[in-house]
Amino acid sequence: AEESSLKSFTKRMGIELDAAVAALKEKNITLESPEQMLKDIAKKNALSPQQIYEIIKPKESSDTPKTSHTSDVPFLGQKTLQELADMGKIDLKKSLHYIRAKGFEATSQSKMREAADALGTTPFPLYGELKGLK
Repeated sequence: AEESSLKSFTKRMGIELDAAVAALKEKNITLESPEQMLKDIAKKNALSPQQIYEIIKPKESSDTPKTSHTSDVPFLGQKTLQELADMGKIDLKKSLHYIRAKGFEATSQSKMREAADALGTTPFPLYGELKGLK
């Protein structure tokens, strides 16, 4: 894995590249480009490739309830897009357009979990994207 570029590693592990880059930047880890090898990113930042992985892997809210990745919506994955719009959390029209543009034929009754699964992500990062569309 350490011989992989960040881009190919995240793709193989099912991690969103943009989220991985953002997580690294948040920890002040410098990288030249997503094409850079994991071992080189680790070496330049005095870390091991395993530590790089720990930073970029998606946070599981069930294991780590103390993370900042908690949602302001309980049971986010079970909520439909319509429910989130009714709660004033997302713009339904923009959210549907965004999800469809990414390749999932979402409807107002699509649950966050199914939309996230179809897009290869989890409900929390997807919700973050949709919230930002308002």
